[in-house]
Amino acid sequence: AAQRRHGNTSAGETLERAYREIAFHQRPLQDSEGMVGACPFEPEEKRSARHAPSFEKFRLLAKLNTVTVIEADNSLRRLKAEEIRAAIDDFGAQKSITWNTLTRKLGFGRGRRFEGIDEAKAKKDVCAAAGCSRGTATIREAVGAAGWNALRQQGETLDDIARVLSFRDDVASIETGLGEIGLEPLILDALMKGVRDGEFSKFRGAGHISAKAARALIPPLLEAKVYSEACATVGYDHAQARKVTLEDIRNPVVQRCLREALKQFAILVREFGARPGRVVVELARPVGKSAEDRDKMTKGIERRTAEKERHRADLKECLGLTGEPSDEDLVRYELWKEQGRRCIYTDAYIAPGDILASRNQVQVDHVLPRSRSQDNSYTNKVLCLTKANQDKGQRTPWEWKVEDEGDEDWWREFEARVRALPVKRFKKNTLLMRNFREREDAFCARNLNETKYAARATLAALREYYPDDPDPNAEGYLRRKRRLFARPGTVTAQLRRAWGLADLKDRADDRHHALDALICAVSGEGVLQRLTREYQALEKEGRARWTPNVALPWADFRNDAIAAIDNVFVSRSEKRRGRGAGHDATIYAVRIEDGREITYERKAVAKLTRKDLERVKDAERNRALIASLEAWIEAGKPKDDPPLSPQGDPIRKVALRRGPKAGMPLNDGHVDNAGMVRVDVFAKDGKFYLVPIYVHQVMNKAKWPMPPNKAITAHVAEEQWPSIDDTFQFQFSLHPDCYVEIVKRDGVCVEGYYRSMDRASGAINLSTHNLRLPLIRGIGARTLVSFRKFEIDRLGRKHEIVRETRTWHGVACT
Repeated sequence: AAQRRHGNTSAGETLERAYREIAFHQRPLQDSEGMVGACPFEPEEKRSARHAPSFEKFRLLAKLNTVTVIEADNSLRRLKAEEIRAAIDDFGAQKSITWNTLTRKLGFGRGRRFEGIDEAKAKKDVCAAAGCSRGTATIREAVGAAGWNALRQQGETLDDIARVLSFRDDVASIETGLGEIGLEPLILDALMKGVRDGEFSKFRGAGHISAKAARALIPPLLEAKVYSEACATVGYDHAQARKVTLEDIRNPVVQRCLREALKQFAILVREFGARPGRVVVELARPVGKSAEDRDKMTKGIERRTAEKERHRADLKECLGLTGEPSDEDLVRYELWKEQGRRCIYTDAYIAPGDILASRNQVQVDHVLPRSRSQDNSYTNKVLCLTKANQDKGQRTPWEWKVEDEGDEDWWREFEARVRALPVKRFKKNTLLMRNFREREDAFCARNLNETKYAARATLAALREYYPDDPDPNAEGYLRRKRRLFARPGTVTAQLRRAWGLADLKDRADDRHHALDALICAVSGEGVLQRLTREYQALEKEGRARWTPNVALPWADFRNDAIAAIDNVFVSRSEKRRGRGAGHDATIYAVRIEDGREITYERKAVAKLTRKDLERVKDAERNRALIASLEAWIEAGKPKDDPPLSPQGDPIRKVALRRGPKAGMPLNDGHVDNAGMVRVDVFAKDGKFYLVPIYVHQVMNKAKWPMPPNKAITAHVAEEQWPSIDDTFQFQFSLHPDCYVEIVKRDGVCVEGYYRSMDRASGAINLSTHNLRLPLIRGIGARTLVSFRKFEIDRLGRKHEIVRETRTWHGVACT
């Protein structure tokens, strides 16, 4: 796009201009004249390179102004202005500044330290994994001492150098860009030597504010002002959120989420003729994460589920239980093992039988009181004696023992116990927190309001419908009625339990989203205040029960909720796009046997079943091998005694015959077709015919200028399938998640979302509107009495599609 606008430019110049014109989604800084901060919407604004000296110095100063120093007498303070200036003295002399280096620079004596920095973290850089001053140090080394002395006071020139080195690729373009800056010949030559030697290979990416904004913010940051105060000093509004559009969103998952939310909202406004009086946004956990992060989350959930089942079995064995332990007992058991079977506060031994909730000998305590933090996560939980929990009350360990009782000896012993726990650093920091009173409001706000990017983007977009809604970051916003809110799922879960709706939460049933939406709709600020008061009462009384007792929104709310959820019809969008791999990745061996092509797969013996032994290659010749495998499976597949071949070698994998699979030849083997894009439905003489269309057929337009026209016949080779001609009438195409209604010959009516088709039998598989599994399998289409397709609108209403036009690559065809 930049090349089209600016004519024939080099690749490096085009890339640089593109960077300067892209609308990045970070929150901008604004002043009275408009945008001067986050991104270069205007041509003269220059996006800050990540390794620009001004941006690196700004980033370090912003970090230093937030750290907390613990004095020898355990008092807390922030860094002073003179300490901050000392910390960045001779900035760029080294590529990294560790916490240990910072401690030496500031001359910290014995007993003074940074809060939350243990021995392991003290060896890491203060604010960047690759080094907080890497870019500055690299430029400094390249130009030498004399060149650096000439440049060090020229902040804008240094930033321009970093910009050219970061946003241009080819050497000629970099040399041109550096020449345009007006550098002295010796400095230019030194930089170009560094370019050719690869010294600037790490110069990539942009910072989250502009170079101009970074330079403007450095002076107030040097005066020990935090970021918000520094912005106010120079006339920037750090909290002003700009209009969010779909084009601004770079995360595809967030973009899809926002698009769907806005469409749904617009339809509700059109349907009911008015805007909702109040909007509460709650997002699923994976929203806003990359595909890799979502995959990690899924695997993490699977690992955690397996771990919980293992611990549940261990708990039953340890206590000799006959029934299944409750979830609360399981949490107690895990905390008990984690803490070495001892009370975290008294260090007293806890007997195995005492951990059961029914005995009330021990209790689960929230380190940061739940009524003050609204944090019910595992990292905020410990196991302790009931009396210790009651004595602690609504205080943190530090407030309880040090501030109120002055027992510093206990604190030193407690700190040593916590440091020795086999838990993550975050939980240790929670246990050892000293300044919770100062951070209490922030904790509570964070846990009662969803602040992740996807939620912020959704609220910012919805604000277009509510221009009068106050910005929660603006001063005095409570003077106007607030209409837009975001809630984390944890609050919804607490209210679901409090109102007796937990048993309705079935994650396999997609209507559980409607249940959460209903709870969000009736949970205003007053409900959250009552929830907090309930937790305060529970903590004050030292009760172990942590299911809050919050009054129902109205008397018959539970029955009304059940009736409403039963009446919900789940609307799914038809998946029409045919993307993905043209075929599977695995190449199978092929042999010709009795004039037929047979494919073979190799399967690990650990995954073999008895039925698999019927498919072993060359069964007559491999009877001894099959017998060995059968005996091994019979013995329970012992890992320390693997099956042996007739030659005495361990068997790892076995070649098995495969059933007929649709596919294609590749590299002297066979690969299976990828999934079907769609199934075209034709009718003739009162019968229905199905034509499968695969991804590789859509991808290869040269080989398939027209769509396939062979209709499946059950258990018959493809060569014998009937061809579709002008005597057949096209009805519609089945894409995944299109809704169909069929009537069988026996008069049974079945309806649901189309999921897949069995190529061998020609039968289709459906799922009910609210469940993806189990499938309604084996519905033969050829002799159906009726076969209809419907569109489900966003409000769950059905509209029949009488007839569609058959298309191929977007063009109508026959």
